Amino acid sequence: MSKTTRTLILLLLGLCCLSAHGAGDAASRFDGRWMARYTTAPDAFYEMEFSGDRFHAVQGEASYKGELVIDAEADPPRIDFTIRECDCGFLDKTSKGIFRWDGDSIEIRAPSPGDPRATKFDDKSGETMRLVREAE
Repeated sequence: MSKTTRTLILLLLGLCCLSAHGAGDAASRFDGRWMARYTTAPDAFYEMEFSGDRFHAVQGEASYKGELVIDAEADPPRIDFTIRECDCGFLDKTSKGIFRWDGDSIEIRAPSPGDPRATKFDDKSGETMRLVREAE
């Protein structure tokens, strides 16, 4: 293997490690318990908990658990929720959303699982949830 090839491989491995580290940092900002309210229905709220690549959402008697994928490098940043446990018709389906930070809170636009991903925050792209960290 030539020196140039080895250098290129090391450079690519380094970039992969940086990308994985950046994704982990973005996910860790979500870690913890949050209260999520819909902007169009402020009385309807979820309790949400994020831990690494997992989420758990509870609204009344309904409970949703699953996997979380965050791509903070996308424009706008993306957040995908794949539901693995629920008493609903969305088992093993993914809600493909976008998010943005607003100070210490998060705005998420995530359509029903299976619907297309929103591309921006506007009135035509569906509902937005605002997440505020729960007091510890």
